[in-house]
Amino acid sequence: MPLPGASDAIYNLIGYYEKYGFSARVSYQNRSAWLDAIGSVAKVGDTVRGVDGGDFYWAKDNELDASVRYAINGNVEIYADFANLLNGPGRRYVGTSAYTIEHETFGRRYTGGVRVTF
Repeated sequence: MPLPGASDAIYNLIGYYEKYGFSARVSYQNRSAWLDAIGSVAKVGDTVRGVDGGDFYWAKDNELDASVRYAINGNVEIYADFANLLNGPGRRYVGTSAYTIEHETFGRRYTGGVRVTF
């Protein structure tokens, strides 16, 4: 039985560069489908069956994030973060991947600012 929340395979690639107060990072993750919840079962006649269609899974997905930072001095840094650049959907299904029960998108997210330390 699969462990809920755990994929069979997760691959990460991360590139990082840092020099003279400047840093940049790009990260990519590929995750295989994973069990989200175990479906309910009941005895139907002499057979135990899933009454809600079976177990619930999240489909495989890919994510790409990036960030850049520049330290102006020891106390002031400017930064920008970029999340979910591929904007792939999250898809949940029950039993087999042919039975989608949820399909949602989350959108790209961008943040930036100035960080000051005292």
